[in-house]
Amino acid sequence: MNSDRTSAVVGLIVSFLILFLGLRGLPLGTLGKPGSGFFPVILGSLLGILCLILLVKSAGERPVSQEEKRGSLVGKKRVAMTFGALLIYTVLLEPLGFLLCTFLIMIFMLKLVGRKGWRYALGWSLVVTVAAYAVFQMVLQAQLPSGILGL
Repeated sequence: MNSDRTSAVVGLIVSFLILFLGLRGLPLGTLGKPGSGFFPVILGSLLGILCLILLVKSAGERPVSQEEKRGSLVGKKRVAMTFGALLIYTVLLEPLGFLLCTFLIMIFMLKLVGRKGWRYALGWSLVVTVAAYAVFQMVLQAQLPSGILGL
């Protein structure tokens, strides 16, 4: 069984569980006045539909060769690096602050995980950091950690 099929089957199981729990004891309500079970049922249904599409799509795929499996280790390493970076981001967000921490994680993600050049990584890290700050601080007026920069 290839990874798409496995993911689709696991997703279907999760979607059925969400649907079962959402329909079991929560009122659905109406579209105009949704109840507490409305969004779980909608999201469980969407997940199920997408997993069915993935399952049908992956049914005609050929089995993965050993060489392709070895190549997927690179992808797994990138996923592990991304997970680790997000974990470190979470820990350092308060002490370093939103601006510095976001800038650093973006450089890491673009340079090491995405394998982009320094110019590209620094430029886009700055753009993403400023844009995220503008959206969260200025538009949404969210309280962001100021950290060592005091911003």
